[in-house]
Amino acid sequence: MNLFTHGDSNTYGSELVENKPWPVLLSNKLECDVENMAKPGYSNNRIIRETLEYVINNIDNYKEMIVILGFTEQSRTEFFSDELKSWVSIETGNIHKDGNIKYSSEYYKIFHSFVYDSIMFWQNVLMVQSFLENYNIKYLFFSCFRDSLMERFYLYNKTIPDHLKILDSDSEAAINKYNSYMEGLDDRIKYLNIKILNHINNSKFVGLDDAYTMYNYDLNKNCDKGQFGHLLGEGHENWSNHLYDKLITVYDK
Repeated sequence: MNLFTHGDSNTYGSELVENKPWPVLLSNKLECDVENMAKPGYSNNRIIRETLEYVINNIDNYKEMIVILGFTEQSRTEFFSDELKSWVSIETGNIHKDGNIKYSSEYYKIFHSFVYDSIMFWQNVLMVQSFLENYNIKYLFFSCFRDSLMERFYLYNKTIPDHLKILDSDSEAAINKYNSYMEGLDDRIKYLNIKILNHINNSKFVGLDDAYTMYNYDLNKNCDKGQFGHLLGEGHENWSNHLYDKLITVYDK
């Protein structure tokens, strides 16, 4: 059996003293090999693109495969540059090794849209879910950041659970900004996203029903953070245990 994981810095294991992020800890519990392709700053588009590539190239190499994806914030993206002949990562704030500050600054200045982020995220989640189910591959998804969960609960319940507000020191301002954005969405877009969400397998999207991410799940257990806000060893141990329990529950394995 092979465990494949992908995500951003929270799955990569940034700021860990020992190089034992949750994918390594979970693979030890499952007694299997692990391929962790996560890197800091990666976008959901890249996470899903490279997951599809990996599964297509390796589906015949393993008797059994488990895929677990930790999604990042929706505003990150990527595109292929004919000029650079490579994929370019687009992210607010930091520009990583494979990114380009010129493209990032222009993208967020001219083209960025929260509406587009939202629609593409849920469409891509549904697409990769359908792809994995078509190949009878066991999988779990979860969010490291709260934006997708905030959106899901606003669309369905017109409110956001209080425990999603613990993530930022300026959470009240962030919530107000998000509420204003959601209220301004075209009704057709709200309707589309609700229809897409109705097809997401909630039992395999960890935290989607109960509104928790990897981050606030561990913070609620008083796990320590590093200098740059990443969860440390105890948080990764807790999360690996939680995912293991979810696998047992969902797949009775």
